[in-house]
Amino acid sequence: MIQPVDSPTSPDDTRVRASGSSAKSFASVLDAHAKPPAVSAIPDGETWRSVAGHRSYAKIISGPRKGSYINLTLGRRHGETFQIEHRGGKTVHVYASGAVVGARTDMPHVSSSRSDDQPPRGEVWAPVPGTTAWADILGGPRDGLYVNTSGNSRDGMAFQIVHRGGKTYHMYGSGRHRLMVEVRDSPHHHAHPSPAPAPSASGGASAPS
Repeated sequence: MIQPVDSPTSPDDTRVRASGSSAKSFASVLDAHAKPPAVSAIPDGETWRSVAGHRSYAKIISGPRKGSYINLTLGRRHGETFQIEHRGGKTVHVYASGAVVGARTDMPHVSSSRSDDQPPRGEVWAPVPGTTAWADILGGPRDGLYVNTSGNSRDGMAFQIVHRGGKTYHMYGSGRHRLMVEVRDSPHHHAHPSPAPAPSASGGASAPS
């Protein structure tokens, strides 16, 4: 049975639910609600590759933006593309918008996160139409699942999409440690989402519209 953990602090907040006897422990994963501006649509056929040690950005490996990186942090630059350059002995991120930001300031290096939160080295993702909050995993040990790329507390974790009682959930883990997150309007949805068929509970290449 899915047990409610906490009520959202505003109508727009995502409701987080957990199952099993340890449900109360999941109250701590409720995320602060952020509303960055909508980002432009991702070109068709674009794919990303995870960057070792970083959950805050990915490298674009196909499509017209190939060779650039995409910002996946929970901030106002989420979804923007940039190049990595070295200037004056420092590493900087040069955005397509013209902004130049120091790498350490722009996004921290992930060094202390649990290994089970980290995407496998070189994992390839296909962006889901209409959002940069998650992506479809292509190949590797997590093939068939989705990866959270929203920048929130579950960033980098894999999940399935399930539909229950007319609602859509992201399901992380299994058994007594399973976490069900109800999906509402994401702050990282694009201004012009492309509808797609809903997947089954086992995951897949499509996302709910």
